[in-house]
Amino acid sequence: MSRSRSVPGRPRSGGRHRDVRSQPRPVDGGGRLNEARFFSNLAPDVQARLTKAGRFRNFARGSVLWRRGNQARHVYVLMSGRIGVLDAVSEDRTTVITLFEPGHFITGASALFDVPYAFSGRVIDDARVLVIPVAVYRRYVMSEPDFLLATAMNLAAHWREFMLQVRDLKQLSANQRLGFYLLAKTPKRTGADTIQLIDDQVLIAGMLGVTRESLSRSFSHLHEHGVIKRGRAVALSDIARLRRFCEGST
Repeated sequence: MSRSRSVPGRPRSGGRHRDVRSQPRPVDGGGRLNEARFFSNLAPDVQARLTKAGRFRNFARGSVLWRRGNQARHVYVLMSGRIGVLDAVSEDRTTVITLFEPGHFITGASALFDVPYAFSGRVIDDARVLVIPVAVYRRYVMSEPDFLLATAMNLAAHWREFMLQVRDLKQLSANQRLGFYLLAKTPKRTGADTIQLIDDQVLIAGMLGVTRESLSRSFSHLHEHGVIKRGRAVALSDIARLRRFCEGST
């Protein structure tokens, strides 16, 4: 029986595999904040007050929102695009701690307890963000029970995600993690398909916890399981076979 995995892009439950960039649906800054996962748990008047206290901003790909060692000045609601939490950012290697998708509320210990950021935050794809001053966020945590509960639920969900990632790093080989990553990009469970990678080798390696060189070796290894990579196009000639390898089935 297959188990839920936390490999980037892999769904947490059964059913068809879909690219997580489509879930939750991107929300714009014109009054659809209730579609953001965090805001959906708040009363409309609280949503309106928070929106008024913050401002919507557009950030280009590569923009740095916060740096490791800095104090938090804002919290963020991601409306569209992606934001990565990164360590050891360089041209050759990027360690990706996590990626935030549209609908995520980005906060943490730095915003709650006034401690420095442990990692940096960078825009992966052009992003639209609701930026809320951290002082406003803390005031709502202290005064609004529903807001405090929503914050606790948000942090608990992130904690679970990190635990699943740790499990995958301990239980799965680099080849299996790459295989699951590729399987998450196709809606098919059998047959063949060709997928297009939206990210470069450095970012994918960072998401899977390997070096770029190790990633290239993993692609070569998966060739015997029906994976053929040409640039950013990846052909999966036998999806069921690749899934059996990733799940450790015979």
